[in-house]
Amino acid sequence: MDHSIQSTSYGADRKPSPGLACVRRERDGTRSGPIAIGVWLDRLMTMLLTNYSMCDQDNDLMVRSNEHEFVEHTNANPLLDFCLDDLTHKERDALESELNLAACLQQALLPRHDSSDPAWQICYHYAPAGLLSGDYCDFFESYSGLFFLLGDVSGKGVAASMLKSHLHATFRSLADSDPPLDVMVEAANRIFSQITVAGQFATLVVGRAERDGYVEFVSAGHPPVLHLRKDTVRYESATGIPLGVSDGVRFPSRRLSLDPGDMLLLYTDGLTESCNSAGEEYGFRRIKRVATQHLRTTPSKLISECLSDHRSFQSGAKQVDDLTLLVIRRTG
Repeated sequence: MDHSIQSTSYGADRKPSPGLACVRRERDGTRSGPIAIGVWLDRLMTMLLTNYSMCDQDNDLMVRSNEHEFVEHTNANPLLDFCLDDLTHKERDALESELNLAACLQQALLPRHDSSDPAWQICYHYAPAGLLSGDYCDFFESYSGLFFLLGDVSGKGVAASMLKSHLHATFRSLADSDPPLDVMVEAANRIFSQITVAGQFATLVVGRAERDGYVEFVSAGHPPVLHLRKDTVRYESATGIPLGVSDGVRFPSRRLSLDPGDMLLLYTDGLTESCNSAGEEYGFRRIKRVATQHLRTTPSKLISECLSDHRSFQSGAKQVDDLTLLVIRRTG
């Protein structure tokens, strides 16, 4: 599912499916009574989230639609009380429908595009590798400027998408009081650390573009931000560690001054760590080279050029990781 390039100028419980059921396999191999597909999915998603590190070894559970792999990493062990072998064709279709609904809800979390102030233009490209994604992209208005966020939750699939949705809600809630950026990220890290297990974390960039051309940002272990200026490209490295690694750490912010026409390019590691058929990694140097060649273009054009160069490099290799890019440009 490829979300086409979106551009804007800055201005402004699911219930179980009725009538459908699957049977539960007990640990002794017997089967007990039916349970609703919705309940089955809820329990499966909870198991994936709480036991994700254990479910990344042997691929025993896999659901496929016409073009998508829904769940790839589920280990055959006593934690897995529910198995697709127990489902009829009709029940599999119901599960597929549930996962499609989850994907639609995830799409609905992507930024909306309403604008009124010509000071900033923002554009993004969102392309999950499968039906559900751990990449996080958002922007919204606040009293002090335009908030923008781009992140990447470790892992893929259901567990990563649930954590991504949690981050989305956390930052939206914290931003209501318009706190200092470092305070906001520190609070988000405390909350995120409380719900994750060992090995789960998120890298992200949280920024605030002010109306005078200044941009303040925090980069929590994320790949370098590229600052495209009139005649050069500078990169800004991370200001702290990823979220979820340790509770109680500080996340200092950094300020940049953007002249009219300057841009910031953010991306997830699905771009830089992708490989071609020969196993060669795309890398940071390539994305910086593309940025250097297009210093004074539009955000949508810059993203198009990045994607074009990436496709040429891949030479038909399958996308195996979520890929998201975001460009913000000062227009006035």
